[in-house]
Amino acid sequence: ALLRIHIDIEDLHHYLLEAILSLFAQESHRLASFYARAGSGISNNLPGKETITLRCSPALSSLTIRIHTLRRPSLVEVDLSQCVSVNGTCSRLEHLSVDRGVGVQLPQRHDDTLQFPHLRSLHFKAVHQYQDLEDLLRMLSASKNLENLRFAILSWTGPLPTSNRN
Repeated sequence: ALLRIHIDIEDLHHYLLEAILSLFAQESHRLASFYARAGSGISNNLPGKETITLRCSPALSSLTIRIHTLRRPSLVEVDLSQCVSVNGTCSRLEHLSVDRGVGVQLPQRHDDTLQFPHLRSLHFKAVHQYQDLEDLLRMLSASKNLENLRFAILSWTGPLPTSNRN
């Protein structure tokens, strides 16, 4: 059966969040919707913490992860690399919201056909990273039915990326 999960945690150092997310990351293939918010932790240095990868399954329709940290690498990586068109099968993702402290993995090759045909709402918050804005541009190009876009770039250093959108 598909899971609909809502997690709301006040966890200063993200120890509890890390344990819970690690558990659900193993079941990511069963997720229909996933919401996780962790408040209070703004720590930049969380020694010993590893990045948790949450792979998006084709059945996932809504994903929101809000973790208030400036940690790099991110505490959580959302793996969207499987959101490519393969034999007519595409992602069912309708809502995606990632906050600072959450990284995004897209297909490494830019010639892969990244597609979010059902994505209507995208909320994206980036911190310091050129790659974050490049990822946002790629996601926008793959989201032909997007109705609601909200993004924030909290700090910027470096050159602006160029879009190769046709």
